[in-house]
Amino acid sequence: MKKEFNQYMSSMLTMFLLIIQYASPEKEQALLTIAEGSGGMKIF
Repeated sequence: MKKEFNQYMSSMLTMFLLIIQYASPEKEQALLTIAEGSGGMKIF
C-alpha cells in the first residue's frame, strides 16, 4: 500500500507544482528542480 500512496502523493505534488508554475512563471526553474527531485512526472 505504501507504494501506491507514494505514487499518489507524487502525482498530487506534480499537479500542485504545475498550478503554481502557471500562477508564478518566474519560478519555473525552481519548480522544475523540485519536480525532478521528488521523482514526479516530468511534464514541465
